[in-house]
Amino acid sequence: MLYGILAGNKVHLSEISRSLKEHISLKKTIERLSRNLNTFDEKQTLMQNYLSLVKQHVKEDYAVIVIDNSDIAKPASRKRICK
Repeated sequence: MLYGILAGNKVHLSEISRSLKEHISLKKTIERLSRNLNTFDEKQTLMQNYLSLVKQHVKEDYAVIVIDNSDIAKPASRKRICK
């Protein structure tokens, strides 16, 4: 996952999958990544590490930090058509 995010510079599973350039179908790669994300059980530790990293770069007296920890895929969102 991390390699795919860094290589593709995107956080959508489809873009991460494309950046991995695996020799299996894109659909199979997306399904595997999705399944692995679903079983990830270190969310609390990950969030604590993330907040610790962000705090180093933010001054407390005037900063507002908004973290959207919802799902990566948002099924209710509108589909964007690129031309």
